[in-house]
Amino acid sequence: DPSLITVKGQWILSQADVVLVDHLVHPTLLSYCKDQAEIIYVGKQKGKHSITQKAINEKLVFYAKKHSMIVRLKGGDPFIFGRVGEELNCLTQHSIPFEVIPGVSSAIAGPGYAGIPLTYRNLSRSVAFVTGTLKRDQAAIDIPAADTLVFLMGFYHLTELVKQLLQLSRFNSKTPIAAISKASTADQQTIISTLGTVCQNKAVQQLQTPVLLVVGSVITVQNSCSFIESLPLFGHRIILCRPRHQSFDWYQKLQCLGADVVIAPFIKTTFQTQQAKKLTQSFLSSVDIICFTSSNAVDYFFQALAANGLDSRQLAHKTIAAIGDKTATSLKGYSIIADMIAQEPSQLGLATTLSSNLNQSHICYPTSTKAATTLQDICKQHGAKVTRLELYDTSFVQPATFTVQQSDIIIFSSPSIVDSFLNVYDHYKHTIYAVALGSTTANYLSQHSFSNIIIPDSPSIDSIVSAIMKQKL
Repeated sequence: DPSLITVKGQWILSQADVVLVDHLVHPTLLSYCKDQAEIIYVGKQKGKHSITQKAINEKLVFYAKKHSMIVRLKGGDPFIFGRVGEELNCLTQHSIPFEVIPGVSSAIAGPGYAGIPLTYRNLSRSVAFVTGTLKRDQAAIDIPAADTLVFLMGFYHLTELVKQLLQLSRFNSKTPIAAISKASTADQQTIISTLGTVCQNKAVQQLQTPVLLVVGSVITVQNSCSFIESLPLFGHRIILCRPRHQSFDWYQKLQCLGADVVIAPFIKTTFQTQQAKKLTQSFLSSVDIICFTSSNAVDYFFQALAANGLDSRQLAHKTIAAIGDKTATSLKGYSIIADMIAQEPSQLGLATTLSSNLNQSHICYPTSTKAATTLQDICKQHGAKVTRLELYDTSFVQPATFTVQQSDIIIFSSPSIVDSFLNVYDHYKHTIYAVALGSTTANYLSQHSFSNIIIPDSPSIDSIVSAIMKQKL
């Protein structure tokens, strides 16, 4: 769960010039990185060709000599079987200063999300964390004396582990064992068994790694302590295709409802300096109505104002129109209250709302280089003069370390985001669930043959949640 990152960890990520990322790092964490940060994947997976520890150490040294802030981003806590000691030793040998920011270990968070308390009065007064991997010259795993045992990376040695545990007097064939797969994600599975039956349990054999193993009597209280599986959106992976600063309130709401939320913007926006120069005091004096059709348009409009030495006083006596509540909220962030909000959150809806005020009016339409022409075409038909200011450009960006999964729920807020998605993930358009914000985006998804389109009543987070839950996915 990316929400478990510490405040300091999040802050350090936002400062990093280079981030070296492990395999189990949630992609949403990378949304905290600045746009200029270089993201380097150094993940290691069992059974797959991957980078060596020696090569990782070399990269740390190489980038530390080129940049002032390097982050080595690991899942969980780096000191819990994270091989961080080897990396710190390498940095020390090269006289490179460092600090380590502790995290929330999967050894604690994993059982917690499965409803298994590691300590419990009268059941467990001690806990031990054990690596399930064996050294080449090691015949058996050292099992410490503790009431509750948590094995990390022990799934592939389950048979040997169980055999060893049953040789200890404090365990027997009826001792409970829990196998927790992909804890705290949409794919989380918890299977409760016993030491006597777990190796023959086909459901356990089919689990996908990473898998945590928990052994001990505390497992017997799992039914009364579990919580995540009762949340309404548990089991759903939802992709927000917008920058983090525009997604954070939605992200929080979806996470609290149990969804595994990935912030993975498929587009980046770039300020168009030459177009911005047109936003002068002389130009604005001739404008009657300013139409905002997105939060990006709001942000770039005020950036352009500031770049030209102007501020919101230039908007006095102008009619301010917003395509929907989200855009109106963005305007409030600049202390501007929209005079009109479209009843139907689309370019057609905004044009319809404005129709009685359009004759002989001069409309300023700040937008992107790729925005549709629907609004300006309709306004011109009603006798208005429309000046389209293309203040920002949108282009495709490949989200780092992120891959689409077949049953993902992906929220699309514009046709340009749909285009960016199709650049790489066209073959998933028949398996994912596409949530369309607005009729324009819904029509665009339909034109491109998406099979499962969900259309909320409005582009608000509450409507989105309601529409998803109605599908009973």
